[in-house]
Amino acid sequence: SNNSSKGVEAIRLLVKSNNSKDVAFLRGSSAELGVIPIEPIENKVDTQCIVARCIWDSHWREELCVVYPKGHHLAFYAPLTKKPSLVVSFEEIIGVRKCNPLAGTNPLPGFHLLSIDTAWRCHYLAFAEETEIDSFFSRLNDAMFRSSESKAKKSKAQGWENYQMSLETALTGLGIHSKWTPVTTGKKSKQKKPRRILNGRRMAFDADFIAKPGNGDTLDEVAKYVENLVR
Repeated sequence: SNNSSKGVEAIRLLVKSNNSKDVAFLRGSSAELGVIPIEPIENKVDTQCIVARCIWDSHWREELCVVYPKGHHLAFYAPLTKKPSLVVSFEEIIGVRKCNPLAGTNPLPGFHLLSIDTAWRCHYLAFAEETEIDSFFSRLNDAMFRSSESKAKKSKAQGWENYQMSLETALTGLGIHSKWTPVTTGKKSKQKKPRRILNGRRMAFDADFIAKPGNGDTLDEVAKYVENLVR
């Protein structure tokens, strides 16, 4: 009908247009996020930038990321906080790489993705501009290189300790920082049931494409099999 067409057109224009929040996304510094880090930032030494960090595949949170070369780690601060929500020591990091998702698989189209690989998880970050991701990539690698040359005593990473927990603890999610993220579903209080989502080491958009001869592909079959299991 004519009314439905107008409604669809109104929604299309609303989604297409950018509002003030869209323009401000991943812009600015700690002041814009209301973050006052408990660990002071030395502007001449430390590197800070605004990123969107992947909490799980459908949840990306805007955070302040600070690289502390003297402390041999980097920290992430959620908006309006003083304490970091995540700390990753240089000792944990296996590698830093830029992600190039296949067409249509990028969870944040138009943004540039980077992965900080550790043994227990890949930490995905999104940047607004290519120059920003290039600068962060260069500075983090430089800080890690200098850190590896120093003889400073490095603190043992809490994330790595949690990864080394027993298999039973890891699967049941009893650890403080296990790989299972709690999620509450339902709008009414009586319907709210805690669930847990397994955060795999690599996200789907970062997975290698596995093809096989014939129709379809292995990745598609695996996805359908898992989908049937959770129904």
